[in-house]
Amino acid sequence: MMSSARPIAIVGAGPGGLMLGCLLQSQGFDVSIFEADSHAGARRQGGSLDLHADSGLLAIEEAGLRREFDALARYEDQCDSFYDQEGNLLLTRDFSEAVRPEIDRGQLRDLLLAKLAPGTVRWNIKIQGVASAAEGHRLMSDEGDVGRFDLVVGADGAWSRVRKLITPQTPQPTGLVYYEWDIENIDVLHPALAALLPRGKIGAVAIDRGLIAQRSSGGQVKVYLLIRDDAGEIGRLNRDTRVDVSELLHHLDGWSDSLRAFALAANGFAQFRSLCVLPGGTAWPSIAGITLLGDAAHVMAPFGGEGVNMALEDARQLAHCLVQNSDWNAATADYERAMLARVKDIAERCNAAAFTWPRQTLAMIEKIRAQPSAVT
Repeated sequence: MMSSARPIAIVGAGPGGLMLGCLLQSQGFDVSIFEADSHAGARRQGGSLDLHADSGLLAIEEAGLRREFDALARYEDQCDSFYDQEGNLLLTRDFSEAVRPEIDRGQLRDLLLAKLAPGTVRWNIKIQGVASAAEGHRLMSDEGDVGRFDLVVGADGAWSRVRKLITPQTPQPTGLVYYEWDIENIDVLHPALAALLPRGKIGAVAIDRGLIAQRSSGGQVKVYLLIRDDAGEIGRLNRDTRVDVSELLHHLDGWSDSLRAFALAANGFAQFRSLCVLPGGTAWPSIAGITLLGDAAHVMAPFGGEGVNMALEDARQLAHCLVQNSDWNAATADYERAMLARVKDIAERCNAAAFTWPRQTLAMIEKIRAQPSAVT
């Protein structure tokens, strides 16, 4: 085990930041994680994530969490179905032989938090900036200076404050916006919907909009209404606007009652989002004492489920570099060079799917339907 008393700050307690904390602590490093949430349960942690064998699951293995992960993972939910807006089934795909098991985002976060030493995550601290110090950098919060660190890792998401010290590049809109909402206890309260969504997720696609519903554990479902908004009319709403789901039904005029029912069954309000991404290939000159991982480094469109997997792989690779090289500036430069090369094509592919959606999805459906052996 290689240990270091030199302090490391990780800004953001998402999957990537927490994974990096776990991996570094296991090697004896001095790690503090700063998170704006007031506590671990302050807000609901999204929907379901699929972890990939060549990235996310490798990090789970190295963190010593595979047994705990498998106890929660839903291998049976590796499937999806597509419908047209009239409710006609177009195709069903079963990926049960693949190794991309699903897990709730909240469950993954809890696994990682439990692995960390008590007090590692410092809750209710919103980092506003990073200031250079004689040695290393100082983190600044709403309440002032929170400490000096030899290395600051920005794991603070798409709108990263740490990234501002490295590059002026910010996420750009894709012309795709969406509303998301939850359905509770679908099997008991909404059996007809449960029959339409027995496992995994379903999608319905029209010319300029679509509906996605995905199962999480315990009968919970996350629903997304996606709309093409290249003119930016819908996107002029504020970024986190809450909307009564009943106000969204007009977007589904002409759709089948079976699909509209996913809106009628909503539990509470919908959250509005504009899908923004960093261009694939975004790079920056390495800066001593600061680096990025996950969405802070390469926020990409969610098509393909690569975002969280790349964040976990970033954490794994950065931990390796820091363990193997006591010159942390050289270590982070090596990490960034390899990370940016690794994610470039992946980000470009995922982002292209967003810029061309739903044409890309409709073309994919037609291509698969033309190959009957690929459809179950």
